[in-house]
Amino acid sequence: MISKYNEEELARYILEHGFTSKMRFYELNIIARYLYSLGKSKDEILTDLIKFCERYFENFNYVKYRTQLQRIIKNCSKYKLFQIGSLEITRGDLKCCNIVQSFEENKLLFTLLCLYKINMKRNNNKFINKKYTAITKMAHITTTKKMMKLLKSLHEEGFIRVCINGSIEWLYNIDDTDDEVVFYVNDIDNCGLYYVNYIRGGYKECENCGKMIQKISNNKYCDSCKKIVKNEQNKKYYYKKQ
Repeated sequence: MISKYNEEELARYILEHGFTSKMRFYELNIIARYLYSLGKSKDEILTDLIKFCERYFENFNYVKYRTQLQRIIKNCSKYKLFQIGSLEITRGDLKCCNIVQSFEENKLLFTLLCLYKINMKRNNNKFINKKYTAITKMAHITTTKKMMKLLKSLHEEGFIRVCINGSIEWLYNIDDTDDEVVFYVNDIDNCGLYYVNYIRGGYKECENCGKMIQKISNNKYCDSCKKIVKNEQNKKYYYKKQ
């Protein structure tokens, strides 16, 4: 899955297609660490980044952005690529997300479960430190205000503990004896939709990038990938025509 949770795939995707967001220096940082993992020297990485920026960074000027690029090059050897892969969701996991009668609470609890699993994979940490606005989007809850009410309910019911600093401690003991995998979460930024799809259906993954999309007629791709696939088809068509 192409996302910030799988930086190796994200780096390859950015190198092939260009920037995926407005956070250009964040993405250049990922590219630099990826190139370093391939064994390239820092001088080679800098050259590659400049070439990449000249192609995809509108009005790029090396003199103007030299300080940011040099900082990226300096730090590219400090941190390994973050690679979560897919999250396995077992029957034991789903049992804890079907206890509460409120569908919205269960959807939020499932989202927090995914974040908890990521933290345990990454650094064996049961505390979720994520902006509430980000959790709201991941769970596909209409407003952050509504999400905070649901969070309070889950806190009162003993599934989680909301700390004074805003971090969320996972408290529920998952039934790890029932480890049959029911499905995999690949699009972590939209993990709440996997729970919606499990309970009510109506969603699937984009065949190109893995993003969760609605099942509408015979659609195969998300909006971004539709453009990419269409461009590739046009290139092949004009190439054959020539």
